[in-house]
Amino acid sequence: MKKKHSDRLIWKKDGYVTLFACLLFLVMTGAIFLCLDGIVIHQGEGKSKMAEIGAGEHLLANYNVPLAKRYHVYFLDPQMEGKLESRAKTYYKESFSPTSSAFLRTGFLLKLAVKNVEVTGFGTMQEQNCLYFRHQIREYMKYDSSKEILANIIDQATKQMNQQNQEIRDMKQLIGQKEESISKEQNDSSSQTPPNLAEEKGQKETALSAQKQDPRKEIHKIIKNGVLEFVTDGEVISDQKMIPDHLPSGSQKEKNKTISGNLFSSLSSMKELFHEFQWEKRANNLSDEIFTYAYIRKYFNSYKKEENIEDTFMDYEMEYLLGGRLSDKENLEYTVNRLILTRFAFDFLYAAKDPELNSKALSLAVTLVGATGITPLVEGVKYMILGAVSFGEALLDVRNLIEGRKVPLLKTKSDWNFSWNGTGGLDSHGKNESKKGLSYEEYLILLLTLRTNRNLLYLRMEDLMQVNIMQEQPGFLIENCRFGFSMKTQLQIQTWFGHGIYPIDHERTFSY
Repeated sequence: MKKKHSDRLIWKKDGYVTLFACLLFLVMTGAIFLCLDGIVIHQGEGKSKMAEIGAGEHLLANYNVPLAKRYHVYFLDPQMEGKLESRAKTYYKESFSPTSSAFLRTGFLLKLAVKNVEVTGFGTMQEQNCLYFRHQIREYMKYDSSKEILANIIDQATKQMNQQNQEIRDMKQLIGQKEESISKEQNDSSSQTPPNLAEEKGQKETALSAQKQDPRKEIHKIIKNGVLEFVTDGEVISDQKMIPDHLPSGSQKEKNKTISGNLFSSLSSMKELFHEFQWEKRANNLSDEIFTYAYIRKYFNSYKKEENIEDTFMDYEMEYLLGGRLSDKENLEYTVNRLILTRFAFDFLYAAKDPELNSKALSLAVTLVGATGITPLVEGVKYMILGAVSFGEALLDVRNLIEGRKVPLLKTKSDWNFSWNGTGGLDSHGKNESKKGLSYEEYLILLLTLRTNRNLLYLRMEDLMQVNIMQEQPGFLIENCRFGFSMKTQLQIQTWFGHGIYPIDHERTFSY
């Protein structure tokens, strides 16, 4: 009896052990399966992140090729608008699909699937004052050595211009004072006894003879015929015109300074020329902008570019950046006027200090108006004659620039071209070759630094880019080019055990 009872206890104890072992086996098996599913999910998340980065890079490869090839800036091709989601989904599916050469690839062990992909573009070339466009220019030109050379040239020119700031202000003030003195003296002299008629007749004859020596006569003639015709020496000028539709800049024009035919007939008309530029607003910090100026000089044509860029819609692109007009001729005319007015200011500063020019001008002024007995009037006419001489020199300067020569910002006697031999004409053609100074394009860059509306400069660059690329891609619009995009992805992974579905959501921003 005791033995049977003992056997029953052993059997009962063995039963408990077996049950415990079974339960332990089930728990351990479940834990292993759980761990394996955890590994699968973890691997799936890692794989999905890699696929997300790959999909983003794949979409970034859809940049506009002509824009990148011609201008080295990268923005999404507008033709891809609405197609990015489908391309991303295709990339995901191909990444998650197994291949015969890789039996253990993702698609077999990791059952990943794409539920939804949403792509939202951001950052057009025009947004935030062309921020993304500026960024790309800076990144591209960062290692370009030409910017250092240009920076040094513009920096030296800026210092010279700032040094003349006070002199220009003083000159404007002096001309204003002379004008007031003339007006006052003329009013006072009106009540005086009139001169002897015989003497007055002789003085008039002398004055008429002196008028033939007056350089203002020739300057008025050139202005009447057109300064553009004079400085280009009759060269053929492009008649290309831009269509204003959908331009990023909105066709904003610069106000052109009309050069009047009676420019030096009064001090007030001459004084206006000194109001064209505010030297104190000259750009002193070019470090942020020199990338752009070097970029402009490298990738945009001008009237006298040494290595002309082919297949551009407008022939005079740098001139368009200055003037913003829709025709090459108008932009060239605007640029020539600005160059003449710039050169006039500096040439006048030199002429007003030169003893020889002052002596000739005073002698002619005395002959012309000395009979009036109004001393301020003689002084005023002297300055008007010097103004005409300076304007003639400015015309020769611009002609020199257009013919490919350099012109120094501040003149010396050896740099002076205008020959005044008593006939009043432009006897010199401005052939003095200066080894120092600025070229035509460097003067254009210098004029661009005067701009107070920097954003408009970038918009006009985009105008030119758009019309050039439209020749290859009709309908291309800069406003549809995007710097990057945000991609939201909803994926899911199927677990090995339990047939569970685990969601994986990603959101990432991609840009150039």
